[in-house]
Amino acid sequence: MSTIHLSSELFEEVVSRAAQTHPYECCGILIGRRVGDKHYVVRIVHAENIAAGDRRKVYQIDWGALFDAVRATRHSRERIIGFYH
Repeated sequence: MSTIHLSSELFEEVVSRAAQTHPYECCGILIGRRVGDKHYVVRIVHAENIAAGDRRKVYQIDWGALFDAVRATRHSRERIIGFYH
């Protein structure tokens, strides 16, 4: 099993985003590096929740944000290592 490590600063960034979007689900992309079986988040890409349903209960990451993250990491040592909501 691999582990994802998130700094307290990045954790607070996610918490702040959740507070801003409340009562709706927030969502985003975790960008980082893998070292052995550990993943280290180095930055977060906040994304719009574009879910068609009740965004208080469901989420869908904006495809444009996901595409941009894939493109930004394609030729880099960084990778998409997860998502948050």
